Amino acid sequence: MARNGSGTYVLPAGQPVVTGTTISSTVHNTLASDLANALTTSMATDGQSVVTANIPLAGYKLTGLAAATVAGDAIRFEQALGTAGLTLAGPLNEVQGADIASAATVNLTTATGDYVNVTGTTAITAITLAQGYQRTVKFAGILTLTNGASLILPGGANITTAAGDTAVFIGEAAGVVRCVAYQRASGAALAASAIADGSITTAKIADANVTPAKLSQPFTAGTAQNSTSGTTIDFTGIPSWVKRITVLFNGVSLSGSDLFIIQLGTVSGFETTTYKSETILSGGTAQAATNGLIVGVNGGGGANTHHGSYALHLVSGNIWVGSGVMAVLDGNAGVLQAAGSKTLAGTLTQVRITPTGSNTFDAGSINILYE
Repeated sequence: MARNGSGTYVLPAGQPVVTGTTISSTVHNTLASDLANALTTSMATDGQSVVTANIPLAGYKLTGLAAATVAGDAIRFEQALGTAGLTLAGPLNEVQGADIASAATVNLTTATGDYVNVTGTTAITAITLAQGYQRTVKFAGILTLTNGASLILPGGANITTAAGDTAVFIGEAAGVVRCVAYQRASGAALAASAIADGSITTAKIADANVTPAKLSQPFTAGTAQNSTSGTTIDFTGIPSWVKRITVLFNGVSLSGSDLFIIQLGTVSGFETTTYKSETILSGGTAQAATNGLIVGVNGGGGANTHHGSYALHLVSGNIWVGSGVMAVLDGNAGVLQAAGSKTLAGTLTQVRITPTGSNTFDAGSINILYE
């Protein structure tokens, strides 16, 4: 028996001999055979031996290993971790670690896997992650990631997480951790895309809400005018980009039985011909006009008050169409409908409301909305 199973060489029977022992070929040959067997099962330093079983190193290292050059070679430490451009011939499987509770500072260096769930709703203001380390995190709930000098987030702004959101963090030098990727579970973008110059008057919408005041072509209300006297109410300075105008009537009435007409104007003035328009009160007779878009009710003296709106829409070029519905009260009560069209000679810049005859305004107010 050359070795005892634990690596210790054990002399065969008859060994060792003592002085005066008679030389025996059996004893000598047994020792020689056992020595030969022990040498054969040992590793030759010149590489002749082929290992036939696993070799337990008992915590010791293989040192002086040559650099691997072909498939099947054992690699050195620096080849695995310190050489640029390492190519893997198979998948790199990451371990999912134990969940980590959210806290003001979350330690990802000590995570038990490269992929972890962060539970809880405590705001995170800092992350501990060694330089060069990378962790993928999934958030289980709603919390705030606070952007700062040591925790750098995409867009340089705080992020409110949602359940199922994921993020990738990398440790940089001097204790800095950077979020290099963030994906919302909903699929929504982390931040709104940049809007081209000219479509928003401010360089950045800080509160992420688009309001009319922030648009270069906003939905705009004019200044309401009392319709209690006079014969014309004009709204001027309407921008050239406007595509829709809504005229608002709030309890408007006239001193007599005239109707209203809405006239459209350009920089050259108001146009008073070639309108196509009609108006009718429920159950009544339609009234037509060509000098404006007619709105109103015949009869009732000055008692009729009008409540509603008339909307003008740009079809194309300088072609405008309009329609409106109003409630007529205090006189010939009913529901009024009106519609019409007008092709202007140029771009619309102003709107006028005026009686069809010599009446004057005596009640209510009028305003416009444009967009």
